[in-house]
Amino acid sequence: MRKIIDPYFQISDFTIPVAGLKESVEIMQISDLHISHADADSSEERKEKVERQKNAWEPVRRHFANRYGDSIESEHMIDPEEGWQRIISAMNQSRPDAVIFNGDMMEDYSPENLRFLSEGLRRIEIPWMWVCGNHERGHDDEYAPWMDGHPDCQLSVVKGLQFIGINNADKQVTDDQLAKILSASVLMPSVLVMHIPMLTKYNKEATAVFGEYFLMGTGEVCESTRRFIEYMEGKDNPIAAVLCGHVHGKHISEYRPGKVQICASSCMVGSCNRIRFIPAE
Repeated sequence: MRKIIDPYFQISDFTIPVAGLKESVEIMQISDLHISHADADSSEERKEKVERQKNAWEPVRRHFANRYGDSIESEHMIDPEEGWQRIISAMNQSRPDAVIFNGDMMEDYSPENLRFLSEGLRRIEIPWMWVCGNHERGHDDEYAPWMDGHPDCQLSVVKGLQFIGINNADKQVTDDQLAKILSASVLMPSVLVMHIPMLTKYNKEATAVFGEYFLMGTGEVCESTRRFIEYMEGKDNPIAAVLCGHVHGKHISEYRPGKVQICASSCMVGSCNRIRFIPAE
């Protein structure tokens, strides 16, 4: 992967050993850009809504950046629409093995937002995966062409490393999703991709900084979600790592001893992760 030189980006680096992996895989992890877009011929009502959304996010992104240690220098505080163009250019120039979009790339669903996002996805020249975030939920039919036809659980293999992307935007994992995770994860080294990070008995203290709203596994938990979390806590679980977003702050915790859950910060301030998966010795 070539170096990213665009000053917009604030990049954090992680290295994760993966049992059974034959060669290194380097990815970029990007989340929570919250694009709000109006076309030139959009209605005045739509344009006004987009302006309100952007204005509302301005103090919020500063709040999260200050809380979690991201810079708010001017080069990072650009409009998310411009940020999306910079992301596309940086991915095509730096050529990681893949890029993971961990959800909430759009502020909400609208034809304008999806059209703007998808036009950019078409231009990315490397493998990518986008999973649904809580701001985007409820429009699986529209997202299906951009999520391998299966927004609930999509699979992608990059250099022998499988990425399993699930939609947990409502803080739940369904029976069908769990069955797909169980069947897919035994086939080859795998990484789980979802928007909302999970609370387990092992990372309870580490994730307390976020509060219940930002975690799956708090409040009312359905039976299938409970079984999913128990599976992830188990020592026989073969999944190598979990990649999440949602919290708007870079964070790493062990969801079980020796296995990490990495949350990407918000790319509303250019923050993202470069993760290198290497063969375990």
